[in-house]
Amino acid sequence: MHFVGDLHQPLHAADNHDKGGNCVRLALGGPRTTNLHSYWDTAVVSELDPNPKSLADTLFMHITYDDKQAWQQGTPSDWAQESFGLARDYAYHLNGVKAGCDPDSAPIELPAGYDAAAQTVVSLQLMKAGVRLASLLNTALADVQITK
Repeated sequence: MHFVGDLHQPLHAADNHDKGGNCVRLALGGPRTTNLHSYWDTAVVSELDPNPKSLADTLFMHITYDDKQAWQQGTPSDWAQESFGLARDYAYHLNGVKAGCDPDSAPIELPAGYDAAAQTVVSLQLMKAGVRLASLLNTALADVQITK
């Protein structure tokens, strides 16, 4: 189950020789810094809603029937390729990001609009991950007989 969710985190599907964004330091204002991986894994999700149940409820309400039908298509490999494209087009769309790990590099300032784009991508990826995981579980457990 964890793997299906992880496929939808863009930095889990990209390799910029920076340990999945763990080597890219970000400046978050004032003395606050984080790394790119943690930003996409945790910070953006917390910005959407710090309460996981509330966030899940909100996202669930935005999933349409057509979304479910479309998102259940494809394979995990297709989903990983989709996430790779999001890493390339959004997560790594920063000035100053270089391949590899340079411990002496200065933290990168997030450009205008980066937070909003990240929130849109993460919301969509969380919804897709939920629909796809549910579909996989429904398929895997379709013939299971539950006895009391």
